[in-house]
Parts: sequence; C-alpha cells; structure tokens
Amino acid sequence: MLIQVSSFADIAALGNKGVILTVFGTATSRFLKKRPEKLIIDEAGYTPIDNLKKLVNKRGRFFYYYDYGMLYSIKMGGFKNKVTVLPMSFRKYQHYIIYSKSVAENTIKEVNQIISRMKQSGEMDSVRKKYQ
Repeated sequence: MLIQVSSFADIAALGNKGVILTVFGTATSRFLKKRPEKLIIDEAGYTPIDNLKKLVNKRGRFFYYYDYGMLYSIKMGGFKNKVTVLPMSFRKYQHYIIYSKSVAENTIKEVNQIISRMKQSGEMDSVRKKYQ
C-alpha cells in the first residue's frame, strides 16, 4: 500500500510504523537525528543495499538517502519493482567537486567548462536519468 506523506511530521505520526532506515555514520543520518520531530531512525545498515533489503523485508517503512545514491542502488540491487520512491524531496542540497591543490589550474577550468556545457545541453539530465 502506497502511503501519503508530505513531511517528517507525517512520518513521526506513524510511530513505530514509521521507522526510517538510513546508512550508518552518514550526513543523512546526522540530519535525521537533528530533526525536531520524534523520528524513529534505524541506522544499522552500513550500505544502501543493506537498507533496501531491510525495507523489502519490512524491517523499516522508509529508506532515507540522497537521490543519486538511492536511485543507483535501487537499479543496481534489483529493487526497481520492489520499492516505490515517494514523489517528493525532503531536503535539497548541493553536491560539490573538490580538487587537490596539486591539480593544474587549466585542468580545473576545463572540467568546469565541460560541466557547464553538460548542464546547458541537457546532457547532465540524461546522465541523471540513467540512475533512475
């Protein structure tokens, strides 16, 4: 049965029927623990695949993780027909590329230009769709 939730308060209201699975020791786990709602969090899974297995075995009601990692894990783990991704986002944040100080300035410039072109051409969206 597909559940309708639009906030963390909706999940908290489910009590022990709203257990949220997340990956141990991640920023996502820390984010959930800091929420003001009284969420029930299970961070015993060490990988997204661990948590997806727990989810399909009804050892949690939700799996909370960042979009690219979750979608990739669903696809690669064979869970596409076993789970449903809720049609909403609970959190938006930036992803960054970090360069070593030893990387040449022209290399950084070239990578940034390529990323910019990929965004403008729609290629970045095509890459993202591969993980959905």
